[in-house]
Amino acid sequence: MHLFEQHSGKPTGMERTARLALTLAARRVPRYDSRFSRRDFTRPQLLACVLLRSAYGLTFRGVCELLEASPALREALGLSRTPHFTTVESCANAPGMEELVQHLLTELMLHIGGGAKPAVRDAARMVR
Repeated sequence: MHLFEQHSGKPTGMERTARLALTLAARRVPRYDSRFSRRDFTRPQLLACVLLRSAYGLTFRGVCELLEASPALREALGLSRTPHFTTVESCANAPGMEELVQHLLTELMLHIGGGAKPAVRDAARMVR
């Protein structure tokens, strides 16, 4: 059995958070920057990785290592493979992204907290 799999087959809190982050990101950004994009990953997928990074206090390398170690988490984000940490970092550092990430992170925390904004350190406990 894999480290992140559960016996019951129910998704973990982090997987539910990832799905929610992907849904929120898909509402706010287009799938690709341009029609000439490589299309390895969609912008919502990368933005969801950035949101997971922020929500769980990870580094760019850390979120990518977590994705590499968890096939279920990659599946929750619709990733067939793990992006390189510089790809996630480039998404986070794009113009205007800091404000969008902060707004989406607040929205993510509100969904997790059931309408009350929890502290980031409480997020992991609340998604269970």
